[in-house]
Amino acid sequence: MLNRTFLIGASLCCFFCWMSLLSHTALAQGRGDNNWIFGSNGQGIRFNFSNDSLASDPQSTQALGQGSSAVATDPQSGEILFYTDGSVAYDGQGNSFPMVGDADGDQHVVISPVPGSSNQYYMFVKNAGGAVVSYNVTVNTSGSGYPQITAFTGPTAVPGFTDAEALALIPNPSGDSYWLVSKIDGTTTYQYAEITNGGIGTIESYQAGTAGAPNIGASTGLDFNAATNQLAVAGTNGFHVLSFDPATGTFGYVNGGNTPAYDVAWSADGSKLYLSDGAGGNVFQYNLSNAPPNLTSLTNALGLAGSPVYGMQRGPDGSVYFLYDQAGEFLLGSINDADSAFTLLS
Repeated sequence: MLNRTFLIGASLCCFFCWMSLLSHTALAQGRGDNNWIFGSNGQGIRFNFSNDSLASDPQSTQALGQGSSAVATDPQSGEILFYTDGSVAYDGQGNSFPMVGDADGDQHVVISPVPGSSNQYYMFVKNAGGAVVSYNVTVNTSGSGYPQITAFTGPTAVPGFTDAEALALIPNPSGDSYWLVSKIDGTTTYQYAEITNGGIGTIESYQAGTAGAPNIGASTGLDFNAATNQLAVAGTNGFHVLSFDPATGTFGYVNGGNTPAYDVAWSADGSKLYLSDGAGGNVFQYNLSNAPPNLTSLTNALGLAGSPVYGMQRGPDGSVYFLYDQAGEFLLGSINDADSAFTLLS
């Protein structure tokens, strides 16, 4: 069924956060994605640890910028370790650490655990020129108070990772590494590199255009589905669906379209892809169960006509959440039963 949840106050930002951290020990279960922090009014949302349902009470946080953000959450306790909008990072005690990213950027910062470490993390952020830099973070959780960043170093240039657009972080199912992925600005080429406990590896590239992928303009959002090993990419002139094997780092082109997309979010089983188009005020369902896949508008069914729709993300409860603007008030809507086809949803 379709559902709308009125949650978010008018002072929030107009972009949804992009969660980037799941400990390799909790890829299938845990609390690593139960905290979402975003917006300029110092408020986040959380999902209850007992059943992953959306909590009714907001979280108090530091105010962030108007862009996307990333959160590091302890996957066992659900405690917030630190979070960032790319321009500044805050730990659980409210201490701040300046960074070089744009607080208003689109999916421009990601967080990765250092494989094999229980308290060390990498942060990767795109600067204003499109170059990617990294930070190393150490967090102390053994004290009696809130988690505290005890070491923060960077920025360090990531050689060869340049002209980046939106960033994605994809875990290797072995738990030994992650993959940092981005489309190169103005092209159909993707750059990617494996992240291990030794840092970031060799930058590799995949030419999606040679496999028939259209030029989708600037990419503003990416979402990976581990059930199908597919990466969806939102672009200003269209969208891509790529295959990606995180065990081997192998790309392939699946399909795509020329419908402009602001953000994308997969259903849990990967059979449905949801797209928002920003100021256009539309939400679409792309049904990959059909041959060929078909795109259906959900805009009227959701009552969104005339309401700009921005960031999207699947919650730990399986629903797809989206941020929309209704007469200047930013609200959070949801699509329940997101694995179902539109005809069943409505």
